[in-house]
Amino acid sequence: MAQLPMHDNLLAVYPHIIQRLQSINGVKVVKEAGELAELANGLREKRRIAPLDGAVYVVYGGSKPTTQVGNGRFQTERLFFTFAYCSNYLSGSQSQLYEVGRVLTAIQQSFAGWLPESGLTVSAFERTESPAIEYHDSFALYPIGFAVDVTTYSYH
Repeated sequence: MAQLPMHDNLLAVYPHIIQRLQSINGVKVVKEAGELAELANGLREKRRIAPLDGAVYVVYGGSKPTTQVGNGRFQTERLFFTFAYCSNYLSGSQSQLYEVGRVLTAIQQSFAGWLPESGLTVSAFERTESPAIEYHDSFALYPIGFAVDVTTYSYH
């Protein structure tokens, strides 16, 4: 029987996601969920926020258990991630939507079907339904969702 790739860290693939996003043309910087929370708090408090055009915020959306074997020692779960691309939606009088589409396509092409090295996952990344686009005073967050299966183990 073949050895399944498994880890003792549910999110072992996370640093590889960050690296992959950083290599995509059009992505200026990769930020994490905490920085997105700071942005959201600033917007709620009506502070003047200037998010970085071209930033991608990585949000871990939780997991869903799919299988369990060995009295629960081995657990396969589906992980959900959203990558929210930030863009000024108006630059002078010209729409930036075409450029947004180019970067979102590059993200999709980079992740759809990606099977990370080192056996970090037991499936390739798959596109999932994305949350709604969020429009703000001068920028928008364009989310794109993915899911991937991982197997973890625990020592009892």
